[in-house]
Amino acid sequence: ITVAFYTMLKSASLIFILVFGLLLRMEQCSLGIAGTVLLIAFGIFITSYGETDFDATGFWLVLSSEVFAAMRWLATQKTLHSSGLSAMQTVLFMSPASSVTLAPIVVLREWH
Repeated sequence: ITVAFYTMLKSASLIFILVFGLLLRMEQCSLGIAGTVLLIAFGIFITSYGETDFDATGFWLVLSSEVFAAMRWLATQKTLHSSGLSAMQTVLFMSPASSVTLAPIVVLREWH
């Protein structure tokens, strides 16, 4: 996918953060927030529809990465509120877990 298309799809993370936040009862929805998210979703649809070099695999990979990024942000927020840790302490505790999780994927990808 093109860099411009990737950049537009990255804005979908706000949609996923709001949806998962509502489902987990961590966020409150208002008319303004819902309107903003719908506007973003409409913009992503228009961008996707007009993409001449549309690649379905790339599209779904970027969207799935946004879903996981949203889950990471919500896990960080929940950790911050429930544990009393500072933001820097939370980053220091979560970074090793992220690295260990990604290491097998990197090793498999780089050896082939």
